[in-house]
Amino acid sequence: AFEPDDLEWDSDDESFDQNDDDAYDEDNVEAPWREADRDDRNASGTDARIEQSIDRVIDMVELEPELFIARDELLILAAEDSVRAIAEQAQLTTISIEYLDGLDDTLGRFVVPKDKQLSTLRADIAARFPDAAVDYNHGFALAQTGASAAAAGALYRRDSLPVMSTLRVGIIDSSVSLQHPVLAAAKIQQREFTPATKVTQSDHGTAVASLLVGQHDDFVGMAVGAELFAASVFAADPEAGVIASSDGLVNALAWLAEQRVHVVNMSLAGPPNTLVERTLKRLRQRGMLIVSAVGNDGPFAKPRFPSAYPSVIGVGAVDTAGRAYRRSGRGDHVEFTAPGVNIIAAAADGSTKSFTGTSFAAPILSGLLLQRLSVADSPESALNALREDTLDLGPPGIDPVFGRGLAGRSLLIKPLTP
Repeated sequence: AFEPDDLEWDSDDESFDQNDDDAYDEDNVEAPWREADRDDRNASGTDARIEQSIDRVIDMVELEPELFIARDELLILAAEDSVRAIAEQAQLTTISIEYLDGLDDTLGRFVVPKDKQLSTLRADIAARFPDAAVDYNHGFALAQTGASAAAAGALYRRDSLPVMSTLRVGIIDSSVSLQHPVLAAAKIQQREFTPATKVTQSDHGTAVASLLVGQHDDFVGMAVGAELFAASVFAADPEAGVIASSDGLVNALAWLAEQRVHVVNMSLAGPPNTLVERTLKRLRQRGMLIVSAVGNDGPFAKPRFPSAYPSVIGVGAVDTAGRAYRRSGRGDHVEFTAPGVNIIAAAADGSTKSFTGTSFAAPILSGLLLQRLSVADSPESALNALREDTLDLGPPGIDPVFGRGLAGRSLLIKPLTP
């Protein structure tokens, strides 16, 4: 069995060597950060600025159609000395600088000077400091499209689901209704990564959580018994709707790393972001399996992230007959498909509803991965076991619609005809 402590979380791990990823060359810095300057700058951060910065997390502007970023903000992920030196040189106003223990890295959030163009400054910093991840504070959306007696997904046998009390799973989503009857017996820890006044109550996070660890009457999730760590990152924005920020995702991933979760489910989609990419790559190198919905923008849309990163397992949606969901994303980043059409799951109001979207295929795939982890000796062997247990629904081999195929072939209640 694959136990929690089998993961290598040592900050001295080669894949997290600060000398490799966070190299800082003082010769490239015109004004090195001095200790006295650091103290002065820390002291200058007022409570009023902090309060203002919290509100800024939902001050989104539309950079281009359906691409939202936080107004006038840049994010930097690197070694602390590099973050502070970059901020000094570029004359950035500090919103926050925080060391993330789970990543062994430092995340800085800044406001750019009014006399500088955001895109130009971003490009200049990225070119001068290639070892730092520098990007906009992008917005990410939930990967759902609608809500309307077997295990979750209605395709898998209930008696085939093992108890996984030694495993931990994380979700990055909207808030979870912990009082829901389906989740009452589940072991769940939840943490908010949005201001308390901005938290959005949504069916989405509750539904995703229930598909993993829910159990009540005829409802059984895919990973009953696993401990769930729920990171709530979504807030309401007047222009962008319900949206999460890049710094929220990085902070959430760092927290989940600290909790030593084995699988992280991200039922969300958005643009590429260098800080999120860097974080996911590092966590994957440490043995964490990261699952993400491919999005619901249709077959002709560009790949959505984080599912399109090589470090992430992208999941598309099919219905209970094995037919591709018409709005499921397609491309080389689709590795698996799972049920995601008219899926019964818990809703925030205490009821159950029918949900559709790749958001709901992702936790089913995450549950199947956890099942393999319960009997595997490593994350890679668990992933490979699932790769070998698929039903090819498209042309022979891997294809851009179904990926490797429908996951969990051996657990299906009845055969499906490709």
